[in-house]
Amino acid sequence: MNIAKSLLLFIIVFIPISHYFIIPGVIKSTEFKQNLVLPVRYEAQLVDESKKFQLYRKSSKGNIVNLDNERYPSARRFIRGISVKAKDLDSIKYLDLFIGKKQFSYTKEKIKESWKTEIKGNEVFHLAPDEADSESVLKTMFFFSKALSSVVNWSPHLFLNIIYLLVVIGFISFLIKFHRGFIRLSLELGKAASFNKKQYLILGIFFSIVSCISFYFSRMEIDTHHVGFVFQAAQKLSEGKQLFSEVFYHYAPLTAHLHNLSIFVFGEEVLSLNLLSSLFYGGIAVLFYFLLSHFFALKTSVLLAILWFLFAPFFKDTFIPWSSIYCLFFLLSSILFSFKYFETSKTSFLILSGVTAAFCFWTRQSVGPLVFIGYIISFSFIHFIEGKSLKSFLKNISLLFFRFINNFPSYFALD
Repeated sequence: MNIAKSLLLFIIVFIPISHYFIIPGVIKSTEFKQNLVLPVRYEAQLVDESKKFQLYRKSSKGNIVNLDNERYPSARRFIRGISVKAKDLDSIKYLDLFIGKKQFSYTKEKIKESWKTEIKGNEVFHLAPDEADSESVLKTMFFFSKALSSVVNWSPHLFLNIIYLLVVIGFISFLIKFHRGFIRLSLELGKAASFNKKQYLILGIFFSIVSCISFYFSRMEIDTHHVGFVFQAAQKLSEGKQLFSEVFYHYAPLTAHLHNLSIFVFGEEVLSLNLLSSLFYGGIAVLFYFLLSHFFALKTSVLLAILWFLFAPFFKDTFIPWSSIYCLFFLLSSILFSFKYFETSKTSFLILSGVTAAFCFWTRQSVGPLVFIGYIISFSFIHFIEGKSLKSFLKNISLLFFRFINNFPSYFALD
């Protein structure tokens, strides 16, 4: 059986399984009050501005914990607002609660009418919108409101994982049995295969398919706490606010600016972030293909890239536009440029490799130093094998990281 028949058989098997078993098992509607959290902030005017005003949320252990103005609660059970101690009411003139893009105003009298509980001897008023307001909040944050009218509940975990595992095992079996090139490695490291227009067209189709599938799965479940956190940072950047000084954000800055770009291009919606991440997933798949083509036959490279995509985390977990997606894209780009340098000995490819390696740092700062160390080890090994001088090694490392080295002081500032 040739490779085309293998792919056709895989598609025939995978699509019915995903459509009739996985998708219905994933799309199970739940009420708004379950497993949904939105980004929350507040603005309060006090009687005495010299007094310190604190809001609270209930932690997972049931303790009272402080909630400052730029952090976001992660309570479960219902769309969570904030909590105010009864003893602090006398110091409040009014309080405005912002959930998503919707504003809720509270006077002292209205706060007293809110739901009240007692936690560790403290009377606490809980401020949160009712269910009707919660739905209106969602509609201001999401498009495709019909698909996202409720949060998805992944209930049949074991069944889905078994089906998914069988699909992956079956695909690997097709590779080994029906494609002899699967176990045939290229003997020359760095010798890339040649490409024609037809193969570039196939790669374009492959990019589109991976991006579309990624975006389709990104709409199935929205983690409004984590996604809401990065979304509000992108919103504030679009308003002209300064990252880190005016916007609470604990990821690397390039990620925030990429998200800002996504809402500028695709609209100020949460799914705009997922759409950008889906496009990066498509780019990662194509980069994997180019890198694999240095070691495997072209058809095998396509199949291995598909196999990588089958292990994407969003097939069984919530899709979140994490910084690791962008970091992986830039890391693979850096490796590909370094391969091109060893093929052509052109310094421009080495510089591009250094720039994209620096982007790894600016998207995920914890990975950046590891990339730097990894390149030093790799270049040391290659120069030792080829018998090149220490001067040549230091020159190449300097060119590779001419931008990256400058990032180290910022690494500690951004942590």
